Amino acid sequence: MKLHVGDRLPGSGPPGQPGGYLVTEVLRETPWSNLYGARKILYNFDFASQRCRETEQAEWLDVLLRTYSSEVAEERDAAEDGRRRAAIDFEVRQVLASRASSAWPQPLDVLPAAADADQCDMPVVVLARPHGMALRDWLATEGHPTAAPPVQQNCRLRRHQRKRAAPV
Repeated sequence: MKLHVGDRLPGSGPPGQPGGYLVTEVLRETPWSNLYGARKILYNFDFASQRCRETEQAEWLDVLLRTYSSEVAEERDAAEDGRRRAAIDFEVRQVLASRASSAWPQPLDVLPAAADADQCDMPVVVLARPHGMALRDWLATEGHPTAAPPVQQNCRLRRHQRKRAAPV
């Protein structure tokens, strides 16, 4: 299943709201699977009007969408579709959800794809897209605030408290 920038996939949202994911970029398309950058649309409760409303785009969550390539509808086989769905389920539940290693992105959701006339109905896997930096890398960069002065101040304060609390 191929997606295009600007496509809005349905997902969980409040009643009467479309919710879902908005495709923002194409990262990689191969004959086996496709990877897209997207934003998870979030909602806030508006107390003034007593309803849920979409948040500003700056508050949406960056995610990755992974789709699986499929054959033309008349060439596909129901047994093959079942095997592919089982492989996707195994990948999400056993491989990606195993937090023994942080090398794999964390799965957040699995969306059932709508059956299209020319596309196979394969699920879309939603993966986390963290933008953080490893502490080791952050400490190696220039211009970051150092944690040494607050830590040193805390150590001095604790020593002082221990001296005052010690029996004479």
